Amino acid sequence: MTTGQRMETMMTKTATGKINPLQEIFDMVKLNQWNFSRGKSTLPTDDPIKWFTMLSAMNVELGEALQEDKRWKTLVGDKRFHECHKDGKKEEMIDIFIYFIGALLYADIDYTEFVDAVFEKLEVVHKRSTTNN
Repeated sequence: MTTGQRMETMMTKTATGKINPLQEIFDMVKLNQWNFSRGKSTLPTDDPIKWFTMLSAMNVELGEALQEDKRWKTLVGDKRFHECHKDGKKEEMIDIFIYFIGALLYADIDYTEFVDAVFEKLEVVHKRSTTNN
């Protein structure tokens, strides 16, 4: 089966028949990990070493993202950087997101479980944000 054929079979459609972009991103990360492992990686799975590797790589990418936009950094004398490399920052943040999805998959958390947990957490945060005002 070619990569294109695998991607075609992995694409998940919503009830309206449209492709769900986040599910497609999860599927692409799974496919890339399958390719990197020469067909030996079946995700999601509980693999603490690869999970740790994904989180470590994510931290490296976080540092690289911070290097692309240093406006957050205060220099001596309260001076600030004014330079931002938006394209570089975007690329690094996308890398963070991809490694994050990889970490989820190696923690045995699939797309559905992730989305459900995010909505549950958002509900908790929403309740917290409306009761503390």
